[in-house]
Amino acid sequence: MTKTRRCPICEQGTVRPVATRAAMPYRHVTALEPAWEVRIPTCDNCHERLIDGNTARSLDAALEAALQTLQTQLVNEAIDQLATVKTQRQWEKRLGLSPGYLSRLKSGKEGSVVLTTLLSLLAQAPSRQWKQTEAIWSGRDQAAAEVLSFPARGATIASTFHFQQEASSQSASVSQLRDSQCVVARFEEAA
Repeated sequence: MTKTRRCPICEQGTVRPVATRAAMPYRHVTALEPAWEVRIPTCDNCHERLIDGNTARSLDAALEAALQTLQTQLVNEAIDQLATVKTQRQWEKRLGLSPGYLSRLKSGKEGSVVLTTLLSLLAQAPSRQWKQTEAIWSGRDQAAAEVLSFPARGATIASTFHFQQEASSQSASVSQLRDSQCVVARFEEAA
């Protein structure tokens, strides 16, 4: 038997559990569909959802499972795209990841929002990003410049990475890289 009650919000409707898989905001995701149906007490008059502790736990579990699936899917797509340019091991080395870490990410065993986002951004232009990461970490005694265009907002950002070196050294040390300057040279509105 389904438990019903009067709605404490509108005081006119009846609150009944309604099964839903409707997309909703969750953590950093704007709209995420729960991995399975969740029964949420909802007023049949004002449509207010009255979420108690048990409903919240059930909803969190369904959304967390959906988030894990989405994150694994994004990671797999990104790593597959990156592999068109360099091997997983080469990317792991370049990004400072331990051997086999990208394989563990692909299996869904590890991961973070930050790393998923980074891999997705790198995968949008893997050849270019490989060269960009090389310029950043090479320690050359010259400026490595790259103009990045962002169609959203119509802005062009010119970034220059300056690596300072001592005159007697041919390669940058860790402390020199730490003291490096990263200067955003200019913002221009795209024509």
